[in-house]
Amino acid sequence: MTNADASTTSVGELSGLLASWRLHLEAANLSPRTIRAYTDDGALFAACLAGKGMPTVAASIRRKHVEAFIVAELERTAPSSAATRHRSLQQLFNWLDEEGEITGSPMVKMRPPIILSPPGRGAPSALGGMGKVTGDPSGACGDGGTRRERACRRTRPACGPGSPGA
Repeated sequence: MTNADASTTSVGELSGLLASWRLHLEAANLSPRTIRAYTDDGALFAACLAGKGMPTVAASIRRKHVEAFIVAELERTAPSSAATRHRSLQQLFNWLDEEGEITGSPMVKMRPPIILSPPGRGAPSALGGMGKVTGDPSGACGDGGTRRERACRRTRPACGPGSPGA
């Protein structure tokens, strides 16, 4: 941090610590995309705190401040985006704890927001979308069953639907 930075940012200000966090993430050899996501989410959090008049010094941030940010994100974005920001902030607070900027993460027992499936989509398939979980041999592809059933027929033709061993 330069002297100019120190004059505009007080010691322990979250916004002033984000550059050091970026350096830490780069030293850990994380992907540029991950680094950008983490630091963008950290900057968004710092801006939200400042905009709502909440504490911006890392040691003063509590669980209720993080939860207020997550609620604001749930109102503004999709639940999956809010959950991603939750995980980014977990990494930030873990680093702040390791660096001695805080004495324990305010997110210790926090869970990410629940991501519900959009209406009409149902729960994700255990087969990764390759077939229905209902036992319908036609599967979602309509070409003779689930991925496992098709693989079975390719390697052991006698085990397919309608065969004597089925």
